[in-house]
Amino acid sequence: MKIKKSSFVILCLFLLLFEIFAVPVKFYNYASYIVALLLSIYIIQIKGCFDKVGYVFFFPLAIILSTLVNYGYGSRILFLAAIYGLIIVETFYLISNYIKKESYNKLVNLLRLFALIVMVLNDILCFFGVKFYNTYYLIGSKFRVAYLHCLVIALSYYRFKGYKKIKLSILAVYSIVVAQIVDCSTGVVAILAIWIMLMLKNVLVDKLSGVKFIAVLWGVILVIYVSLNTVLQIPSIQYFVTTILGEDGTLTGRTKIYSYLTGIILNKPIWGYGYQNIIVEKVVGYGNAQNGTIKFLIDYGAIGLGAFAILVLATFYKLGKTSLSNKDKAYPFVVLVTVLFICSIVEVSFNSYMYIALAIIAGLSTSATREDGDD
Repeated sequence: MKIKKSSFVILCLFLLLFEIFAVPVKFYNYASYIVALLLSIYIIQIKGCFDKVGYVFFFPLAIILSTLVNYGYGSRILFLAAIYGLIIVETFYLISNYIKKESYNKLVNLLRLFALIVMVLNDILCFFGVKFYNTYYLIGSKFRVAYLHCLVIALSYYRFKGYKKIKLSILAVYSIVVAQIVDCSTGVVAILAIWIMLMLKNVLVDKLSGVKFIAVLWGVILVIYVSLNTVLQIPSIQYFVTTILGEDGTLTGRTKIYSYLTGIILNKPIWGYGYQNIIVEKVVGYGNAQNGTIKFLIDYGAIGLGAFAILVLATFYKLGKTSLSNKDKAYPFVVLVTVLFICSIVEVSFNSYMYIALAIIAGLSTSATREDGDD
């Protein structure tokens, strides 16, 4: 079977976004650098135009500048930051371009096939307790295992024909079982949330598809973070955390970490500490920020977090201005972004899954999609 160049490029992009731990780390890293650079050349060759997704550049630029301020010229970390920023830009452009030139359904089918293959391979290894470097599953941590299931659920939603809610429920229950096997209570919450919101699509699709929703959600999440110690004293919350999720009252040491973060932030509030810093581990003795928003604030400062906010808010703003048909198509990925924001209260969940979902939303919002080939 012959595969089109545009589809091959999307598969290469997807491989960039998933670190496969069965492959030696150094080999994978060097291969990803080469692929990222080749994809940028491909975009130039096809005379890529960024006018409709130009806002994407702010966040990668902030990452690079933050790292430059902290590490200086000639640093290997600066090179890695540039590659990371490049991959974010490529994700948005290539997905948007594919939706415009091919179709949304072709993109979803392609990504779903790839994600399903990776998920099945990873799950088989999980069932047998196979880990790499004594720590990681095939695609990384237990959180990435759960988030991959969330992505597959989102990609599968419109592929289910007949008895959609039953098929969705079967996939969700299976995903919860896998999350339990890898001992990821955050993943269980994420899968439950995406399952419920997809079941309620007809009620929620218009309410969630706009900048007001994501801005309010983000604000609520920040309020929860600031008042977390008070929130954890609420009996119903205590019961859910300790009895349902099986976590301790400190959220597995997170509350201790959070007590140090204000001081860390205030030490470098504008530019942060740069890409791949380990300041939290140095100060606390273990872990990371354990909160998506605060992690970006520590890493890239107020400027970087502001640039990320532009990326998210501009994407949702454009979605809110598009047709109801596009909102309907984008809904599973709006739900995925929502779930990742919810998880960001206690985890660093602003990751490749977030960029994929935002890029698909952006592609639907900015491209005149072709309907041929739609099932």
